[in-house]
Amino acid sequence: IARALFAAPATVGITATASDPDGTIASVGFYLGSSLIGTATVAPYSITSPVLSAGSYTLTAVATDNAGLSTTSASVPISVATPPTAAFTYPCLALTCTFDGASSQGEVTYYIWDFGDTTGTYDGRLVTHTYSRPGTYTVSLVVSNVISVSSATRDVTVRKSARK
Repeated sequence: IARALFAAPATVGITATASDPDGTIASVGFYLGSSLIGTATVAPYSITSPVLSAGSYTLTAVATDNAGLSTTSASVPISVATPPTAAFTYPCLALTCTFDGASSQGEVTYYIWDFGDTTGTYDGRLVTHTYSRPGTYTVSLVVSNVISVSSATRDVTVRKSARK
């Protein structure tokens, strides 16, 4: 699972392989950072982590043999990320609207906008778009990160002149 990425909240299955050429493995302790999160005494040596919130973590395993000697595994980095949820706000002045994806939740890496008027897609958290004529347009925002994608769609009405 080295460098694996999980969606928050996450529980992670962790397994270690251990052997002792001159005896037996008594236990394998599993660590999240410096905290012991579980112990296995029977092969395959496996546990399930506690629930992990968004963040970066380091896992290690310590195998102890029947003579009390122990060996620590190489550390294994993992990451837990919050899936994004798309949302946006917009004010319009005449045919020009400013769309803001800041109300999207979670860890957002990309913002992709479609203004519903066949002009293509645009990227960025904050974008301004001028429509060529009044009307109601279906605007969509797609947000994503390395683990998930979310979208939000709203009907936006633009007028030729600003409302008084």
